[in-house]
Amino acid sequence: MARLWGRKKRGLTLIELLVILTLTLIAASILYPVISPPRAEPGSAPGFMCRTFPRQIGTAFRMYASDYDERLPPAGYEAAPFQHVSWHNLLDPYIKRADIWRCGLRYPNRKEHSPSEVDYGYNARYLTTLARDFSNWNDHSGISLDRVEEAAKVVLIADSHASRYGGRCREEGKFLLPPSEFPADCWGRPDPRHARGANVIWLDGHSSLLQPAQFYSGQHPTDRFFDLKSDPGAGWQGTDSYPIPRRKAGSRPAAARAGKAEKR
Repeated sequence: MARLWGRKKRGLTLIELLVILTLTLIAASILYPVISPPRAEPGSAPGFMCRTFPRQIGTAFRMYASDYDERLPPAGYEAAPFQHVSWHNLLDPYIKRADIWRCGLRYPNRKEHSPSEVDYGYNARYLTTLARDFSNWNDHSGISLDRVEEAAKVVLIADSHASRYGGRCREEGKFLLPPSEFPADCWGRPDPRHARGANVIWLDGHSSLLQPAQFYSGQHPTDRFFDLKSDPGAGWQGTDSYPIPRRKAGSRPAAARAGKAEKR
């Protein structure tokens, strides 16, 4: 019988296995972002979403001011008996997402929220003429932007929670207290919910993730990043009068709608 000559079939060496494994991992890292679910889907990554929401809210503030002669929205007013409209309701026409006002990191197990609830606080003591005790709730206004000397150093909104729990507004703090003021019902303090940092949107539109000590507590002067003056020691709080635009929450002014139609 003829003898068969030839090389024996050998297996893969350790180096070859490592090379194949490395190439596989590289291919997986390239393909994963394409085949994985988008991170921006509601509820899929609450931390990521909560960090992007404030920037969209800051844009809504600027759009509102553009529609109302460069004035910021009031903190709110009574639209009907026992029916109140707040600043975030007034911004709804400029917002594309219905879930933008809530951060999933605070309430991971809650599926539904009231339209009145919001997890961000508005610097209403300096950016509106609202009194601390809400005595002028129906007779106050947002300030004109020409009052601001350095918008990049004035807090517009920040992640917030109640400054006083158990009050009539429960855990909400949709109106952000300046550092100089004591806790009060419905007024909030910064909430460092993102690795001990809070999202801060400044009046010029840029955003920061800061610890409270970097913009709130321990500052000199006390209200350094809440006052409107480039010299914070001036301590100005608006007293100008301006009629509140009375309209239903969820609708944009007719003049603004007409202007958008002309541009199209």
